[in-house]
Amino acid sequence: NEARVHDKRWVSIRRPSILVGGELTAASLELGYDPITHFYQAPPHLKAQGGMLVVDDFGRQRVSPRDLLNRWIMAFERQRDNLVLRTGESLDLPFHVNLLFSTNLDPAALADDAFLRRMPYKVYMPPPTLSQFKEILRRACEECQVEYSGEALDPAAQSIRDASNGQLKGSLARDIVSIVVDNAKHDGHAPALTPQAVGLACEQSLSAICHRSGSSLPHSLEHE
Repeated sequence: NEARVHDKRWVSIRRPSILVGGELTAASLELGYDPITHFYQAPPHLKAQGGMLVVDDFGRQRVSPRDLLNRWIMAFERQRDNLVLRTGESLDLPFHVNLLFSTNLDPAALADDAFLRRMPYKVYMPPPTLSQFKEILRRACEECQVEYSGEALDPAAQSIRDASNGQLKGSLARDIVSIVVDNAKHDGHAPALTPQAVGLACEQSLSAICHRSGSSLPHSLEHE
């Protein structure tokens, strides 16, 4: 029996996936010790061993990009990392982590050539097409339990595109749908993706952006 051959102390697990964002600090990259429980808290890259560590909004952490990358550059090179216990003892641990950085800033302004060479894959995510945005909008409606029809998605997506001066972003779908939900709660009815609801949400969300850029919302989106 194959099951009897394997040590039962080993179990199959899903590869870990850890997401960190603006809360990341220099201290959180090291072992944290709780003097009351006498337990150590592992840093995120140790928790993500064998899996993926996603650094979202890279460049907006409470630790500078340079300090963050300098902390990991040798670990990248050696595939090993050193963590220090409160007693001063150093632990040499594997660094088998797939690091994924997500940012809307210029990577060249965040990392030097030495570190960029150690990140061989760099993928630019362009703004979604209208067709892609419709799918994102559909998923946002389902996630937020907003009533919609297939026929309503196309005019809604076009209205949001017009309201954003043609600059579609994937996050706009979630933002607009969230406002539709908030307005429905305020008015005391079930949220639905209607032209009126989308127009009001665009006015509330995008009018300031249009005002700053010197343009205005399309007349068809003005809330009556």
